[in-house]
Amino acid sequence: MKKLMCMCVFILSLSQIFSEGRSSFEENPIRKIKLAKELAEYGYETESPAALLEAAEILAEVNVRKSAIKAVQTGTPSKAAEENQFSLDAKTLFADAKDFAGNDKTYAEWIKKIERTFSGKRGAARGPLAVEGFAYGNDGSASYTISFTNGESAQIYVAAMTGSNLDVDIYDSDGKSVVTGKGNDTIQFVPENAKSYTIQVKNRTSSTVSYTLYTD
Repeated sequence: MKKLMCMCVFILSLSQIFSEGRSSFEENPIRKIKLAKELAEYGYETESPAALLEAAEILAEVNVRKSAIKAVQTGTPSKAAEENQFSLDAKTLFADAKDFAGNDKTYAEWIKKIERTFSGKRGAARGPLAVEGFAYGNDGSASYTISFTNGESAQIYVAAMTGSNLDVDIYDSDGKSVVTGKGNDTIQFVPENAKSYTIQVKNRTSSTVSYTLYTD
């Protein structure tokens, strides 16, 4: 009961954060993914089934398109460092939520509702592109070549564990820096042409960091 009360307070605080500009939040899948990330991280830290269920439900509603695009890697793994793993896969979060819930009947209807979401038909074919990747420690990097629509605002979000120190840089096809940012922050720019852009994720920590790269 104490954990559930803490969860309610946590969700309330997040609701206050997103209360302003609610319509833009509902229309912006990247903002939804960021909220799911916060909930998921809190859920694992506190073993809260409610937080993980909420995160899974949000991600199930966002039509994320998983991509197997390969990164160009630099750097080498460190035997002395452990990998910081973090995933926002909706079904993984859902399965872990059920494990945390155990035999607690409080979550039974919520679990059934999300199961119906998974088994039902998905919405529109278009949604954010998600690429799961990693970057070796000590300035290792991973670079991806992705195309964006000319003249339309593009958003990039690299979801990683809080405390990870990732630099995110976007370059045009001529190798010119377009915009820079950090992991766990939304990076936004307007492509000036229809050519491909390079997104580079550089790891400033000593251990390998895994992440999910989202683009809209």
